[in-house]
Amino acid sequence: MPEMIYPDDFETWLSRQADRDDPIGDLAQDAERDPPNDWSPDALRSHIEHRGGCMQAVIAAQWAGDEWRAYVTATRRFNDFFDV
Repeated sequence: MPEMIYPDDFETWLSRQADRDDPIGDLAQDAERDPPNDWSPDALRSHIEHRGGCMQAVIAAQWAGDEWRAYVTATRRFNDFFDV
């Protein structure tokens, strides 16, 4: 039987995306250089907006939040499916 998988929090998940060659990878690198005070997807997007970030960065933050939420949901479904 598989062991329970615990999903990464948003900060950890995003930092693991830094090697990606796409807007989320760029966002992860930017967030490492200028981290928000709170590491939730909404807080990151707000941080970018308040810092005068470009619309592409705001959209990348939205995509990252959506992708992370999908990852958390998939992890929970895996655990539920295997009853772990």
